Amino acid sequence: MWVYHVVSYPKSTYTYAHHEGKDLKLDLYLPQAGSLPYPTIIYIHGGGWVTGSRKNIEPGIVRQVKNGYAVAAVSYSLLWSQTFPEQIFEVKAAIRWLKASAHEFDLNSRQFIVWGVSAGGHIANMIGATSGTSAIKGQIGYQDMDSDVIGVISWYPITHLHHYGEGLSNNFITRWIFQKYMSNQSFHANPINYISQNTPPFYIAHGRADRLVDVYHSTSLYQALVNQSIPCRLELFDNFYHADWRMNYEKHLKEVQIFLRQVTKA
Repeated sequence: MWVYHVVSYPKSTYTYAHHEGKDLKLDLYLPQAGSLPYPTIIYIHGGGWVTGSRKNIEPGIVRQVKNGYAVAAVSYSLLWSQTFPEQIFEVKAAIRWLKASAHEFDLNSRQFIVWGVSAGGHIANMIGATSGTSAIKGQIGYQDMDSDVIGVISWYPITHLHHYGEGLSNNFITRWIFQKYMSNQSFHANPINYISQNTPPFYIAHGRADRLVDVYHSTSLYQALVNQSIPCRLELFDNFYHADWRMNYEKHLKEVQIFLRQVTKA
């Protein structure tokens, strides 16, 4: 079940690119205190690539503002309007826009971390796996900037897209989405196939009771990172379901906050 969260932290909305006749926007939350320039978290929402919004931000993510992190919640085109890999192109364009605007907002352009959930976790994984390379860059905005990140936080992500969503629920809608938009992209859309020595550290979290995205999606990603000697951590929560609200509890965010401190101090 998707639970949408409303937060009260002050934010400003910006257009980061114009693409296919549409304005692409992001919401930027800036700390009131902390060390300048701010390390920055780019939040990528879930929703199976067909629903969801940057406004559906997890409270545990936006709360990092009080810990001195800027948070940018990014919109991207849903599959109804743009097929893969336009979503990757767009989020990378948002990262480049933020880096180009870093001085204006006191952002540390060398300390960007992507944090995605579910389908947004898939996008975050793709951005992390292709960091430091020219793979899946796209032609949207600020081509002179890079879209590299120093870390990836991925909650209950989708990794494998073959067989119309193996490991996903077998309902008609899920199968139709993958057959129409993703089935011919299974290799190119699998972040495991892009992992290299340029790939930054990962923190991955998944519920063992997830019936929508099987935990295999995270365990296989973790093993692929280990095989390439990429620093990574996998945290599995017993009796947690997909998009489980409890992921946002402070006691479950401790390891995430340790990860954030580690990658920003590295």
